[in-house]
Amino acid sequence: MSSDFRHILALSHINGVGPSVIRQLLNIFGTPERALYARPDDLVDATPSLRGVAKSINDSRDQALSFADQQIDLAQRYGVRTLAFTDQDFPRRLAACPDAPLTLFIKGNANLETAKILSVVGTRNPSDEGRLLTEKIVTDIARRHPDIVIVSGLAFGIDVTAHRTALRADRPTVAVVAHGLDTLYPAQHRDVASAMLRQGGALISEFPFGAKPDTYNFVSRNRIIAGLADATLVVESRLKGGSLITTRCAFDYDRQVLAVPGFPGREISAGCNDLIRRNVASLVESADDVDAALSWDVPASVRRAQDALLATPSLFSQPQGPDQQAIVDALKAEDGLSAGLICQRTKIDIATVNVELLNLEFAGLIKSMPGNNYRLIV
Repeated sequence: MSSDFRHILALSHINGVGPSVIRQLLNIFGTPERALYARPDDLVDATPSLRGVAKSINDSRDQALSFADQQIDLAQRYGVRTLAFTDQDFPRRLAACPDAPLTLFIKGNANLETAKILSVVGTRNPSDEGRLLTEKIVTDIARRHPDIVIVSGLAFGIDVTAHRTALRADRPTVAVVAHGLDTLYPAQHRDVASAMLRQGGALISEFPFGAKPDTYNFVSRNRIIAGLADATLVVESRLKGGSLITTRCAFDYDRQVLAVPGFPGREISAGCNDLIRRNVASLVESADDVDAALSWDVPASVRRAQDALLATPSLFSQPQGPDQQAIVDALKAEDGLSAGLICQRTKIDIATVNVELLNLEFAGLIKSMPGNNYRLIV
């Protein structure tokens, strides 16, 4: 813990001293300690705009330092690392953001300087197709890039799906939460959070111990999800919601925005389709699209292993249920069919076909080809 953390946290606890004022104080006084102990006259002489907070800083200094010390004691008790944005080991991607948080509380040992970090966000109420596609993309990306970290917000839906999928792939995953690290919201995801810490991930918050998961905190934390990563992938989002706030932050930070398109007219994907339509986001349907958008090279050894895996499906993999069997029979009769043509051949609705195609691909029975066509692996 640096002395900067203590003094910045103290300053942030004083009424009227927000992030912009703290940054202004640092520009004038050089260090947060000097700013905190500056005399009111010195503050006013430095810039008249600080007249309103000069007395507040002077009157509240001792109480603010006591608050900061209590927070530091709690961090030590809970095994939480503390960082100020002035520290050298503050995450470099996040430090580059103009509205980076001034302080961070980090539980866990995730490598936030790894070569590749992908944020994955989306609706809290995904469709089966959205959930399965999230699992497919995150699984493939994790297999191709052993150094990747997956970031999300531990919320219901797409967020926790991304976390769980990364854990199954034995990759570290990071959750940015909207409250102090002395609690966990939603409580139903406590098992996921524990697994994240065991597997080299982390829980991150800019909020002090005791802070509750208030609505505004979720809006604020979304910028951290975007700022920690090279790119943000959104799977299923309506025209309004937290996921689009995250993508807007990513776009403003000059980070890549990726979006999975949805069927026209479906409200659950209207936000994704709008991002693609306005050229804010690159269209993503697979891990190949993620790699292409980010110019991520897949190690040759990893690519060969994947190709061999796809070429040799398990002897025990079999179609599950009549819908999967009908799709397999259609591809036996006519290889290289699109999802639309499979619907025509099997008389199964498109939503069910899309879900079962993903399930069959997970099972190693089919492979998606360029042009959204599918073939059997024989």
